[in-house]
Amino acid sequence: MAKKITKELSNAISGKTSEISRPYKELSKIDVIKFLNWYSGFGDINDIKGYAVDYVNQKYGKDKADHISKFQATEFQTYGAICRMISRGYTSKTMNFDKILDEQFQKMFTLMNENQKEEFVKTGVRPKAKKTVHEGVPYFEYIELNIDNIVFGDKNKPEIPKELGATNSQIKAYCESIIEQLDKDLANEYIDKRIATKVRTYVQSIIDEQKAKRKTVTRTRKVSPAKIARSVKYCRENVCQFLAVSPIDVIGKKKLYAYDNKTRRLYCYVALAGGFTFKGTTLQNFDIKRSSFKTIRDKDKFFTMNNISKLNEAYNGIKQTVKEATGRFNEQISILIYS
Repeated sequence: MAKKITKELSNAISGKTSEISRPYKELSKIDVIKFLNWYSGFGDINDIKGYAVDYVNQKYGKDKADHISKFQATEFQTYGAICRMISRGYTSKTMNFDKILDEQFQKMFTLMNENQKEEFVKTGVRPKAKKTVHEGVPYFEYIELNIDNIVFGDKNKPEIPKELGATNSQIKAYCESIIEQLDKDLANEYIDKRIATKVRTYVQSIIDEQKAKRKTVTRTRKVSPAKIARSVKYCRENVCQFLAVSPIDVIGKKKLYAYDNKTRRLYCYVALAGGFTFKGTTLQNFDIKRSSFKTIRDKDKFFTMNNISKLNEAYNGIKQTVKEATGRFNEQISILIYS
């Protein structure tokens, strides 16, 4: 579940299970997912089945409604929830409710052989339709169908199209964009954490598969540290016990401290895999979440040490709100030490 409890979830936990709603009628895809999650978690399964039967009765007639009324209530989780949204006047431009319901409705009337019909009469469980992706449909649509299956709980897997319609690099880039959007949705609590984890695992498996298919190995030309750091602007003056360090020396390193002599800010940078590098006059490849800065009130009293372990202790001992470091360097910033 998301870390921050939503209003709908809070009401449900406290016993105030009022039905989820919005002050507007045009729902975004995120809204629809929230509605479906609410009905899945807190809606009465028999009520949801009733919404579906009523909708089918109005649109297709009593015979069809009587037919699906024999199905188990668990088969109407998504279908019935969408029917309920429609009956309440909700619409969505990003998700075509009518198309979704029509496709689901057709599955309910999948042709059955005699054995299946006999089993259906006994159990009320319809045979599952096999979802397929037709030849020529791009591989992106195949991926989206699988993600929809994860989000909406449909266990029928689509078949891989014979013609992918995209190169390995295009598929890899597309999957990376999905993960990027997933991170944003998760940060904004638009998607359940468990579902997000399943989607990420699936998409990452495709990325790994595309990497394995690459036949050519891209060779990265090595660039000397002096050339990488040639444009970096920095202060060459020493700061108390610390001798000024050249940007050349920190390339490939894992951690560094830098001090802004004008603003009195002490920056702590932690590198990602591969170590630091520079682009122009800006530090690159550092962990934004673990890198920060704090303001030093009196540098002469603070900088009494000259090694990184003691500087780590002193920095962690400063009780200030942690602020995000930008990586930008200028003529006022001295690089103190690195590891």
